[in-house]
Parts: sequence; structure tokens; C-alpha cells
Amino acid sequence: MITLICGEDTAKSRQVLSEIKDNFSGEIITFEGSSAPTGDFINASQSASLLGERRLVVAENFWKSVSKLGVDKLPDGVEVVFWEEGILSQKDLDLAKSLKFKVIDCKIDQKIFLFVESVRPGNGVAAVKLYRVCRKNNNPEQIFLMLVRQFRLMLNPIDLPSWQIARIQKQSQTFTNLVIKRSYQQFLQIDYQTKTSQLSGDLNTALELFLLAL
Repeated sequence: MITLICGEDTAKSRQVLSEIKDNFSGEIITFEGSSAPTGDFINASQSASLLGERRLVVAENFWKSVSKLGVDKLPDGVEVVFWEEGILSQKDLDLAKSLKFKVIDCKIDQKIFLFVESVRPGNGVAAVKLYRVCRKNNNPEQIFLMLVRQFRLMLNPIDLPSWQIARIQKQSQTFTNLVIKRSYQQFLQIDYQTKTSQLSGDLNTALELFLLAL
């Protein structure tokens, strides 16, 4: 089986990849970046294990080289997963489907957009309610990434369509620039403490406390 994982929700696509790895019993070989030797990838994906065990070959951000890889047929016991950060074009998705790849396109839950746009001073209780609605189908890490992105855009709304810039600017006007910068610093601290297991409580609690304190 050959699987392509991609999409705008990078946290969710990473989670999907992690679950595939965790549930796989056998040898796992990972190639990272388009600069990784294509010859090594071809050898790993086109040869069976000498020990007869199953093999999972993971290629991260390798899609630009896919036409050179010859992965339309795999030996028995070999599976390939392509993980791509971000959105692929419809042309790329059509190519993957024509090659009979299983395509997992991780889209962002539209409720998360409603939530991050609701975040403003004095609206903490309503924002927490929307956050909890998002939590029903999304983990805190996914929502946190989108919240950080929203504040980053409020600081610097670049590379966005005009209608989205207008909405970002309207939201940013409910904050002072100092509060936006201070909030962004809080996010960096929360991220660091989460990764280093220093966070008091869990990420879910930290986000709710942040929203109520605005």
C-alpha cells in the first residue's frame, strides 16, 4: 500500500503519520526532505527485507521527486507513506489518485476558524465555549497551533487575500499591540513548557486559562 498524507492541518497530518508508525509491526525507514538520496529510497521501497519482516518506508516532504521513484509497484511486505507539510495542488492530488495511492488530505475543522476569530479581550467565556466545541473533534495541539497562527497574523497579516486581511485587522483592533505581543510571548512559553514537560497542568487547561484572562 502507498499512502499520501498532506493538508492544511499539519498537526492532524502529523498525528495520522504517528498513528501509522505506532500501529506498524516491522522495520521502519524514514527519509526526510527532498534532498534525501532518491536511490536510497528506491532501494528501501523496492527490495524486500532479508529477514522477511514487513517494512514501512516513510518519505517526508519528498513529493517533488515522486515521478522519479517508480513506486507504482511494491514487493510483498513493503508499504510506503509520503508525508507532505501543507497543501498540495489539485494536480498533485489527482496524480496520487491516478497512481492508486491512498490519499489522506487533512483539512482544518471550520469550527476552529470561528473559535480563533472569537478570541478578544472581554470575550473569554464565549471563546471557551467555542473552544470546547472544537475539542470534541480536535486535540488541543491542533487548536493551539491555529491560535498561535491567528495572533501571528494579527501582528503581521501578510500573504493573505484582502477579505481575510480585513477580518484579521478588525479582530486586531480589539487588542492593543502590546497585548498581542504579550499574548504571543505567552504562547511561546506554553509551547516550551509543553515540550519540556514543565507546564503546570495540561495544554487544555492552559488554553482555557489564557482565554479567560484576556
